[in-house]
Amino acid sequence: MVDTAAFEALIRRVDTLEAEASIVKVLFRLGMTLDYGEHDAWLDCFVPDASFQMVEVSETDRVVRVQHTSRDALAAFIPGHSHAPEHFHKHLVGDPVVEVDGDTATSTSYLTRIDKGADGPFLWSFGRYLDTFQRCDDGRWRVRSRIIEVESRAAPVKASDIGSK
Repeated sequence: MVDTAAFEALIRRVDTLEAEASIVKVLFRLGMTLDYGEHDAWLDCFVPDASFQMVEVSETDRVVRVQHTSRDALAAFIPGHSHAPEHFHKHLVGDPVVEVDGDTATSTSYLTRIDKGADGPFLWSFGRYLDTFQRCDDGRWRVRSRIIEVESRAAPVKASDIGSK
């Protein structure tokens, strides 16, 4: 005889693990598609009314450098971001902590950007990603909001570094 309550609890745990794994894949896909200029695949990681913000933070200040509030705005932004083969860099995601609550989720993860330099690779910046996700009608998880907190960078930001014209 099957314990129905235990079986249902097992299904919930497996569903949560599958959701967490799917969300982590989206986190990785965001970096890979950005680094290689796969704009359509990058945009597909976001819901249509997604919000996106890049903020430089310090001990005493928060300066918003980029802010967009729709996938259409992101579509206008992303072609200006550097990518291979013109500029090689890697957006690395580390230590994601994902919390799933039904069809929504949050994630906090570390970011590290490594760039190709004249003397070899170097650390360009680090910080963290603060993301919220939505499970969409097609079953895929997509970003509803992304806040990128840049805590340190190798050089002052230029418009071309962040996709601005």
